[in-house]
Amino acid sequence: LEINVFRGEETPQISLKDIRMNCEFARRIEEEADICRRFHAREGITPAEAERVLPLRRDFEAVFQYLRREEKEDTAQRLFRASGLAAGSSFGRFLICLAVFEDMELLRIDRTEKGMRLAVRKASEKKDLDRSEILIALRAIKTKSGKRV
Repeated sequence: LEINVFRGEETPQISLKDIRMNCEFARRIEEEADICRRFHAREGITPAEAERVLPLRRDFEAVFQYLRREEKEDTAQRLFRASGLAAGSSFGRFLICLAVFEDMELLRIDRTEKGMRLAVRKASEKKDLDRSEILIALRAIKTKSGKRV
């Protein structure tokens, strides 16, 4: 925080010196994207990896509230950071939330040159996310002991 003096008037200002992504944060994003890719490709993930990307109820709520505001288009990483989940959740959980919403026909995901376009679909009835095949599979893997599934 600094004081900016212009024509004799003082106003507070914030100067961003360096806003590069933290290397540890970037590494976690890459790891979690790889876990999700391997899960969707059925290449096998460990129970610990399944637990790492398995969203909590609060993750689903936060992502859906974020998506409901307006149609979004950007890279998955930027959408994740803009969603506000970056501090309290994980990129993998964000990706799984999107996949579950798409699976349950609550979200339309279009791949674009910019990354992806996300649009919430109007649901005629309430959807039980616990019936999502994605969540069922991740929970089953999480409960297995120690081996890749």
